[in-house]
Amino acid sequence: MLSDPSVVSKTVPLQITEDEAAVYDRQIRLWGLDAQQRMRNATIMIVGLKGVATETAKNLVLAGIGKLIVVDEKDVSEEDLGADFFLREEDVGKKRVDAAKPRIESLNPLVTVETIPSLASLEPGVMQASLEDVDLVCVTDLDRNTMGYVRPKRSWQARQENTDILPLKNRTTTVLLGEAESTLWEFQARHDGALLTENDGREIGRIADALFSAAKINKRVLQAIPQDISESLAATAAHEFSPVCAVVGGMLAQDMLKALAGRDPPIANLFVFDGNTGHGSVCRMNMPLP
Repeated sequence: MLSDPSVVSKTVPLQITEDEAAVYDRQIRLWGLDAQQRMRNATIMIVGLKGVATETAKNLVLAGIGKLIVVDEKDVSEEDLGADFFLREEDVGKKRVDAAKPRIESLNPLVTVETIPSLASLEPGVMQASLEDVDLVCVTDLDRNTMGYVRPKRSWQARQENTDILPLKNRTTTVLLGEAESTLWEFQARHDGALLTENDGREIGRIADALFSAAKINKRVLQAIPQDISESLAATAAHEFSPVCAVVGGMLAQDMLKALAGRDPPIANLFVFDGNTGHGSVCRMNMPLP
């Protein structure tokens, strides 16, 4: 997820009408008219439309963003029906975005929904034009190389145009997103982008243990990854469970709305949810404690 809330605006920002204010009354009371106005003028792109992205899109549209662009090149499969409530059995074989669009629109007619049934718009040569008016991009279920290229142009412009200098009162340490994600991509890096299968449990355990040693993790905290955990991860990684998607997608949408509204600090910096225990926690990956 990438954004810069200082640039969530159009050349001529749309003003919330009285009818819209009535629809979003509870939200306006919660975070204020200015924040709702910023969301109303925001354009968000979601790449990939599986379970987590479906839940995220639902929450963003109901919250009242201005435009949602959904990019996905896949056809609907029977497996998609378990966690993607925008799809129906009769949609199998159709493009995901084509089948889902009318149902996304029905959630909130005030939001413009556009769909792109191809990932060609994310190729390096044309991506800049594709993201010209996008404020925030949410990418799910793509390989590590493609995800690394996606970045909204508005965040580039913000760094060029907003040149005000403010005095610093506190010093903090910046951790690059790539550093925080490095361990998550290790398996794909070794297997040419392949996802986990149920036979990869032991290798995942070995990779995790090697990374723990390289990071000099205190063995009194955790000597090794328990084998049952690594095997459970490998066996379930390729599957989607609707209640888990609802929790993770809800957290993701919440953080995206906070970024758009310019309110409250974001998650710092990795949210982990265990579907076996129903427990979610925020991990500060490679970040110093406050």
